[in-house]
Amino acid sequence: MPEHPRELPHLYLRGSGKPEPYTSKTPPPRHALPQRERAAHAEAIRDTLRVALAAAATQRNERDPALLAGTAGFYLDFEIPAGSENAAELLENRLKHIELVAFRQPVTTEAAIATVFVPDTASEHFLKKIDKYEQENTRKGNPKGEALIARIDRVTIAAVRSLYTDDPDLYPADGEAIWWEVWLRNEHTDSFRAVTERLNLPVQQTRLSFPDREVCLVYGDSAVIGRLFLNCDSIAELRRAKDLPGHFVTWSNVEQAEWATDLADRIVMPITDDVAVCILDSGVTVTHPLLAPALAPNDVQVYDPAWSLQDNRGHGTNMAGVALYGDLASVLESASDHSLLDPAAL
Repeated sequence: MPEHPRELPHLYLRGSGKPEPYTSKTPPPRHALPQRERAAHAEAIRDTLRVALAAAATQRNERDPALLAGTAGFYLDFEIPAGSENAAELLENRLKHIELVAFRQPVTTEAAIATVFVPDTASEHFLKKIDKYEQENTRKGNPKGEALIARIDRVTIAAVRSLYTDDPDLYPADGEAIWWEVWLRNEHTDSFRAVTERLNLPVQQTRLSFPDREVCLVYGDSAVIGRLFLNCDSIAELRRAKDLPGHFVTWSNVEQAEWATDLADRIVMPITDDVAVCILDSGVTVTHPLLAPALAPNDVQVYDPAWSLQDNRGHGTNMAGVALYGDLASVLESASDHSLLDPAAL
């Protein structure tokens, strides 16, 4: 979709509102800190962390110098008891580039798992946190860092599966190659590209960008994804790719037109006009073969008669397509008739 500056004013529908009484939501209850025996808890967490750091040192020796890219580091899993999930954000330290990358709730336990990337240069960070919790007090007499340390049950070294936040049943079997949905840390995408190229991994060119993540599709089995995980600092989350619409948008206009024509021939219009969708956008291509059956030309209107009805920003047409078809990739790949805007299917 083309990029355009957002210079347009907001749209206000004046005189259409009416006052309604408002009752604020009751804030969620604040869970008390787990009751901990300070010295014993500090020692227990420290022991699990030391084991994890030893495993991180082993991982460090397993890195391949020919593949390594980005900031050298490792991932830790923090087990957090139920009711203390908000403590996960306290694991981050932006100054030391320690970042919370994944959070999941295993079905086999009430505890949540927070996965954190730790640069090698900050490997002692959490040990120091535990020491302060054990030995120092705040002005109010509470253990320093209690809000975090008291909410940690244990620490373990993370493996590639720690970053998998999808349905556990969809995780591939050993040796099974699949398309992975890889969520990248935005400022670390160069290292990902470098390592995937060195591993000769197939990577879809189409990408999706968010404020702090970039999503792309990579093909391989869990072993090669494990090598990628071990040798670059870029992966935040992994999921199994459910559909691959990217290949449609990379085809030529002629090929895309053939697929659109095939779908247009399979469209079954609804018997009644019970469903309607109103889209406020920057125009629409009413002659598009997948929109024309459901969009009458006289239903496309503009506020200012001087404006064009045509979609000159490549957005309104896309939004109309989403409203009509939802996941267009699955509809295109199907060979069955497609009932358009069937109320029974909504």
